[in-house]
Amino acid sequence: MKFLKFVYPILAATWLATPCWAQMQNLPINSLPPPNIFGGLAIMEALNNRHSGKDFSYNTIDYQTLSEILWAAWGINRDDGKRTVPTAMNQQNMQVYVLMANGAWLYNAQNNNIEQVTAQDLRSYLQTQEYTQNAPVFLLYTTNGNPAGMTDAMQAGSMYQNVALYCAAKGLNNVVRADFQKSDLAAALGIDEDTILISQVVGYPI
Repeated sequence: MKFLKFVYPILAATWLATPCWAQMQNLPINSLPPPNIFGGLAIMEALNNRHSGKDFSYNTIDYQTLSEILWAAWGINRDDGKRTVPTAMNQQNMQVYVLMANGAWLYNAQNNNIEQVTAQDLRSYLQTQEYTQNAPVFLLYTTNGNPAGMTDAMQAGSMYQNVALYCAAKGLNNVVRADFQKSDLAAALGIDEDTILISQVVGYPI
């Protein structure tokens, strides 16, 4: 795990030399602080505390917490580039979108940033149940350009369970949800509807 102390500066230098899609489209890129990977709740306590909590306050999630949520879901945790979750044959064919009031963003683990896809607040496509109305953050798990298969669904399950355990350790609520306007959301993001797997809402309890 010691490599994480120096890997992010290296990745940042790589980002500066390699334009990404958001840069080419002149869209904002927000750097994230390095996740704090030390300390925290013991794994057995987090497992004991894991639950789906359906009350959400208006409180926003700061970038440090967001960085750690995304790292738990789809971060890099080894110096060979492998992730916090397994993928079939190490294809690493998953993506995480973050939907907030200031737009929709795509997580880039290599550069430890989020890249804006649209400035439009797309959360309304996911706020199909009353308890989701106040939630500040929605995560959308997708495959990387191919129609979803069984292994993709399993991988998404690993991702949202990691986030659920992080939430249990940090006193956040979360719910995994399949009830949302999938086709409209896909069109707004400019992606194939068949690549969308599942969503997860995250926020502080009331």
